[in-house]
Amino acid sequence: MFAPVRPWRRRLGLALLVLSALILLVVYVLPPVARRQVQTRLGALLGRPVRVGAITLNPFTARLRVRGLEVFEPDGATPAFGFADAAVNLDPVMSVLRRAVVVSAVELRGPHAVVVRHADGTLNLSDILERRSAAPPAAAPPEAAPEAGAALPRLLISGTRVDAGWFIFRDEQQGARQRLMGLHIEVPRISTLPGDGDLLVKPYLRADLNGRELVLDGSAKPFAVTRSGTTLLRLQDFDLTALAPYLPSPRTADLTSGRLDIEVTAA
Repeated sequence: MFAPVRPWRRRLGLALLVLSALILLVVYVLPPVARRQVQTRLGALLGRPVRVGAITLNPFTARLRVRGLEVFEPDGATPAFGFADAAVNLDPVMSVLRRAVVVSAVELRGPHAVVVRHADGTLNLSDILERRSAAPPAAAPPEAAPEAGAALPRLLISGTRVDAGWFIFRDEQQGARQRLMGLHIEVPRISTLPGDGDLLVKPYLRADLNGRELVLDGSAKPFAVTRSGTTLLRLQDFDLTALAPYLPSPRTADLTSGRLDIEVTAA
């Protein structure tokens, strides 16, 4: 004869079965549904074809990842803007302990956009801008009376990183092109938690502007009672003739050559 199954074992087995079903739902069912929803809703919002390569969610590491998001021109074939990969790592344990949204890392790789000014002066993004401006404003909820000393949402982001970004502005009206390539941004830590008001945030940006190094560095206390900070801007050997098409007319002289080195620190 078989021994009867003890109640606690039955409950444990049921709990494991439910947990397994939830994991399968999160890993294999929700991401494809989310991918289709993003494509449909974002496409309807922008009035453009939208493609999302994949959305994945790891319930064990609390990592959400979106790969290959691309918004196309109305022809459905020419990319307009998007990114190669984006990921957010939530820290559930620290979120509970600190009673805040704690994100261990935010990563964005390959953000890009191509902006075109046509010969008639319109932009390739004009239809999106017009669509957004023509949309009826959403009904705003009744405003509540502001609370004295209302605090910012409790948020801690331990690290934000952007890599391999590129942006191109093609001016068909002036026959010019501006390129920002190799965009890299780092923000080590951002916190709105009490006690972190004096936290020194040190963002860093580096890119190549028309083939010349552009650096923006600095430090700031954006959440302190008394805000303070410093900023360093450095651009080396920039070809000024790239700006010649945008000089005001009529001109008394033509800009045929010129280089600019600039290093400015502001506080």
